[in-house]
Amino acid sequence: MEVKSGYIQTEIGEIPNDWNLKLLKEISSMHGRIGWQGLKQSEFTDYPDDPFLITGMNFKDGEIRWREVYHIPEQRYNEAPQIQLRPDDVLVTKDGTIGKLLFVKEIPYPEKASLNSHLLVFRPLNMCYFPKFLYYQLSSKYFKNYVEIGKSGTTFFGLSQEAFGNYLLPIPQTLDEQRAIAAVLSDVDDLIGAINRLIAKKRDIKRAAMQELLTGKKRLPGFIGKWNDCFLADIGIFSKGKGLMKDDIVDDGVPCIRYGEIYTQYNDYTNQLYSHISPEVAKESQRIRKGDLLFTGSGETAEEIGKCITYLGEEEAYAGGDVIIFSPIENDSMFLSYLMNHTSIVDQKARMGQGEVIVHISARNLALVKLHLPPLQDEERAIAIVLCQLDADITALAARRDKTILLKQGMMQELLTGGKRLT
Repeated sequence: MEVKSGYIQTEIGEIPNDWNLKLLKEISSMHGRIGWQGLKQSEFTDYPDDPFLITGMNFKDGEIRWREVYHIPEQRYNEAPQIQLRPDDVLVTKDGTIGKLLFVKEIPYPEKASLNSHLLVFRPLNMCYFPKFLYYQLSSKYFKNYVEIGKSGTTFFGLSQEAFGNYLLPIPQTLDEQRAIAAVLSDVDDLIGAINRLIAKKRDIKRAAMQELLTGKKRLPGFIGKWNDCFLADIGIFSKGKGLMKDDIVDDGVPCIRYGEIYTQYNDYTNQLYSHISPEVAKESQRIRKGDLLFTGSGETAEEIGKCITYLGEEEAYAGGDVIIFSPIENDSMFLSYLMNHTSIVDQKARMGQGEVIVHISARNLALVKLHLPPLQDEERAIAIVLCQLDADITALAARRDKTILLKQGMMQELLTGGKRLT
């Protein structure tokens, strides 16, 4: 295969002819804490003046969650050689969840920040290598593949310091180009972070709106009148889904929903179901209709039992076993679905759950759920519209974030291999 002009062929593919191919140990020092005896949970302290201990659990989106770091007694902290963290350090988990990365931007108390034995610290050996560029190289899919290959076949997932050091990476000869690549990717990371903050803000707004609107503490303009108390059984009819086996699911057929999918695939409401069964199986199953509420009949914890969604699709559809179906007579289905997942109702369902390993709830239990409802269906619908719009905003932001993440992945593949040069 012909190599394009300005590039050379290497064992990892084509790279620019003014780039170098280096082992990680040739461009970076590696530090790992040794001689450390594992701490028990009971040894962690709540004293803010005690030393920090950084672990892989403190990593989130490539940054340290400083409020969640552990504090440890000074005596335990001094038992092993110290590795003091510095700004611009690159941290990598070397066992457990291998290859989890962190770039240290700042350290509130550097003289008291250390790390456990599951982490390695990488620092460029000299000023010819830019730390943030190194971080992005280790964030690449090539490094992830290297980790996966390195840990395959082992009973305990861990890579040695030597294995990390033998990772080959392409690197520009000039510090300016390294810095420019890191700056572009950092800008994209900043955008992703900003979108994540917007999503978190919107979710906080939705939670607050649910607390106010679903309890009647705040009324939408134009609505008056006293809210009414009743039981769930007073406003609808219960039925039960019928067992659908895993082997009953087909690629194309009649839409259906199984109880586990309510936990994993849906939130509050859906217009579309993702699983299908054959028409023959459907004849033996329980049909659901537009506006039906679907509850999970079992779960792993009392807090999650009875999670609810509303089916708003027009298609004929069916529910599997352990799905409790509730058909409202007059009330707005989407409003009820939001209400069924509100903390005031979740707490009631949790108290009704039975069992330890697997928690169950029945239609008879759900029938006794106490409700506080608006006097008019129009107010229910108006509340549901407000909450639905907030959901739509969150979904749109999440789609924008996911698209940006994909864009970043494509940029990394091009920029970190020299496939595309910055001018």
